[in-house]
Amino acid sequence: MRKKEYFIFGVGVLISCVVSLMFSRTAQASDESLTLETYYPAPYGIYSELTTTNSTYLATEGGNVGIGNTDPVYALDIQRTDNAASTAASIYNAGNRGVAVRLESDNHSYSVRVGGTADALPGRFVVRDLTNSENRLVVERDGDVGIGITNPGSYDGKEAKFDVGGYAAVDDIYLKTPRSGNARWASRAGILSSSCTWTGPMCLTGGGRQISCPADTVVTAIRTGQGCGGDTHAIELKCCLTE
Repeated sequence: MRKKEYFIFGVGVLISCVVSLMFSRTAQASDESLTLETYYPAPYGIYSELTTTNSTYLATEGGNVGIGNTDPVYALDIQRTDNAASTAASIYNAGNRGVAVRLESDNHSYSVRVGGTADALPGRFVVRDLTNSENRLVVERDGDVGIGITNPGSYDGKEAKFDVGGYAAVDDIYLKTPRSGNARWASRAGILSSSCTWTGPMCLTGGGRQISCPADTVVTAIRTGQGCGGDTHAIELKCCLTE
């Protein structure tokens, strides 16, 4: 009698195992995917290091991006707290072409760039009007500055540190003594360089003194120097016929 009971009990356990195994395989076969209702990594968190290997999109639905701060005010807000002078951002091209930053509005577009060895103006700092395809400002490698002109030049044997290709309007000009020479102002616009004479010198002492160019000529240069006895300054005008 006891053997029969053991046999019935064993058969029941075997049937239970087989049924359980069948249902578990059916469940596995019908559910082979896993859905997570979030992003990975999570959209909000603190990371000591984050590396992306393809396109990266930030603040696509509003908000700002902060580097060095947790409360950015601008679309890209970079802040540093170093007491020593430091570079906040660097753009470098290891190839032979330059680097540029494009500034664009709904009305006009400019770029600020530094030319590479394969560019038209290698090593120059250039502000370019992209809308009209014109260079508006060029800074040469030696510091010469051109506005409205690509290559600041030399005039009368003197290198122009500041060269304007067009009309210029200023409220005042102060002529100081450059290096070891004398201060002067010069113009070559619309003149016959072969028909120029210097008028003067006139001593800059006393009051009511006037100096002018003859009729039908224009003042193309002004220079100052020593004269009139000792350290008294004198002034001369360069007068030229016009074309």
